[in-house]
Amino acid sequence: MMQSGCVDDSYHVNMIINLLLRFPEIFTVSYNLPAQSYSLLFMIKARVKAEQLDHLRRMLNENLEAYRFFKKKEHCPVQVNKKYYYGFTHLELCLADNHLGGEEIGLISRLIKDKYGHALISELRFEEIDSLDDSPGSWEEFFPALYKRGSECAVQKLIAFREAGKVYVFNQ
Repeated sequence: MMQSGCVDDSYHVNMIINLLLRFPEIFTVSYNLPAQSYSLLFMIKARVKAEQLDHLRRMLNENLEAYRFFKKKEHCPVQVNKKYYYGFTHLELCLADNHLGGEEIGLISRLIKDKYGHALISELRFEEIDSLDDSPGSWEEFFPALYKRGSECAVQKLIAFREAGKVYVFNQ
């Protein structure tokens, strides 16, 4: 329940909730409004070696560069970081871009899913989520509207994660 603030404050919360619902392989999402940057976290049930990480970084950047070339958008490099925890790799993708859209996030998720397959920890879904519109127009309209609201709202840094089928969102 929102205590005070503009209705627009919830827009950012809805955006990251929609990302977690749309992409079950994304473990957590952080969104920094002032910097207009994302941090997408994926969990992998294996140790990701340095050379594998370099290959992933090149693959993500090449694919995003090609996508943005055809869409006539500016290239935005992806930073890829990892931490290893007792048999699991915490893979963090940092995207500093105020024009990132749902299609790019979908591309990133598909590439991660293709690369790590069954080792990628993902929320188990028994049915598809029909309530979210997957058409490119909706995603392409969603993100620019979000960026226009960024400077006006009290919400500055959001982090969201899922647990037991629920999505939790915190304003840092």
